[in-house]
Amino acid sequence: MLASGQPSPKALDIAVILSAIHGLGAEAAHGPADPRMQATLARLDALFDAAYPINHGRAPGRGTAMGRYAGDVYCSGGAYYFSTLGAAEFCFRAAISGDKATGDARHWLARGDAYLATVRAYTPAGGELSEQFDQNSGAQTSAKQLAWSHAAFISCVSARRIAAAACQAPRQR
Repeated sequence: MLASGQPSPKALDIAVILSAIHGLGAEAAHGPADPRMQATLARLDALFDAAYPINHGRAPGRGTAMGRYAGDVYCSGGAYYFSTLGAAEFCFRAAISGDKATGDARHWLARGDAYLATVRAYTPAGGELSEQFDQNSGAQTSAKQLAWSHAAFISCVSARRIAAAACQAPRQR
């Protein structure tokens, strides 16, 4: 809450999703299996889907390019690799803890794959990952070859491998 009594634009922040994936595990309270955290991701997805021109009319199979919070103006105020990869990892961790009997795990796997498709679309052929990609053009901006972006990619791919294996595992009766 701001001093004026108005809600802060930072009240809905990707940091909440990042805390869920780096917390006490997928099934912990406030983790990816928590419906409230899933609702937070949905709200962030809707926010950035509407706010960023690169999300308008995106190709089928791509997820939303994610930023930090509404009105972020750091550098281009654009999408962040670590934010978009964090959203993907959240989905993969939700798939790991998901109810395989209802197909929920596969839904989360597909949703995470859509975020990864967006990262792939805005990653140059050489694999460079800057801090941000511009919300209008998708061009890389801000810090070049940001270690945090690469670390987010490694963490995300690791979670995807576990989620894919969990989706392939035979159902317990």
